[in-house]
Amino acid sequence: MCAFVETEYKRLMEREAFYRLMARIRAAFPDAPVKDAVQVNYYYDTADGLLQAQDITLRIRQTQEGLWLQSKAHFSGPEAYRRSQERRCVIDSVPDSLKLKGFPGRHFFRQGSLVTRRTRFALQDGLRLDFDVNFYEGITDFELEAEFRPDALEQSRWLL
Repeated sequence: MCAFVETEYKRLMEREAFYRLMARIRAAFPDAPVKDAVQVNYYYDTADGLLQAQDITLRIRQTQEGLWLQSKAHFSGPEAYRRSQERRCVIDSVPDSLKLKGFPGRHFFRQGSLVTRRTRFALQDGLRLDFDVNFYEGITDFELEAEFRPDALEQSRWLL
């Protein structure tokens, strides 16, 4: 299982502002690599929300490249951005339940899924902007996610 720290800003936006900002980013960075993708996230927890209460996300992410089992333990920094310890590994199916080493005797059941249509811009200084349109339980939301290397905080803040 591979582990790393993820540092990001996330912001829900109104539909019109979301697409207006995406157009501005395309115009401001015409040479930036852009990738469009669709992914499905299957979320797991106990019936009483044990992981959610500990600010842990457990999911299987399905992409064109395959399936990833991912856990994210969130911890906040002193700023508006969020940091997470993420672990992930490749798997070959989407089971109805999972067991985790750190929770002996507990089973984590699939709670639901979220489909995301993502447009990713790879910008300078390791900054990545993901424009996500999320679909779940009959709801559609629009989210901007700005992910950056921890050593590029100042450059990312300036760019944002």
